[in-house]
Amino acid sequence: MQLELAIATSCEPSGCRVVLADGRGAIETKYGVQVLNRIKVRSGDLVAVDLEELPPAIVWRWWHGTVRRVEEERVLVERCVTHNTAEAPATDTLWAKLPAAVRGHAAVGNTVFFSGHRDGEAVVVDVAGPSMPADPQRLRTELLPGVVTAYQAFEG
Repeated sequence: MQLELAIATSCEPSGCRVVLADGRGAIETKYGVQVLNRIKVRSGDLVAVDLEELPPAIVWRWWHGTVRRVEEERVLVERCVTHNTAEAPATDTLWAKLPAAVRGHAAVGNTVFFSGHRDGEAVVVDVAGPSMPADPQRLRTELLPGVVTAYQAFEG
């Protein structure tokens, strides 16, 4: 796998247009096998793209949301949710832990990227910069090896 981080800018049932964090610009992607029909990717989500696939494939997704409240070690995040009924709300809130690397950088109104639930709470992985995560190099080091490990475990 040759993984790169990207931000999804528009999504269809088969894939998304993404902007790569390495500065190479926008590309069209498909959904990888573990994502297709299983994981909902929305415009604004942080994704891992496998550039070895043809076309490149989204193989992982971190949600994005807006910070509504900040406490010392966590934030309340509002995010879009899938509508199950016409009466269902379009958004929901959840608490997300702030690891040391992002503590002090999140403010009300900021967009953050966060992972699924760990110990009952989501975990913020980064605050959004102007068009990308604030620290893509740290995220490549911290997040992408785990994606590779998860795929190796699935294939093995």
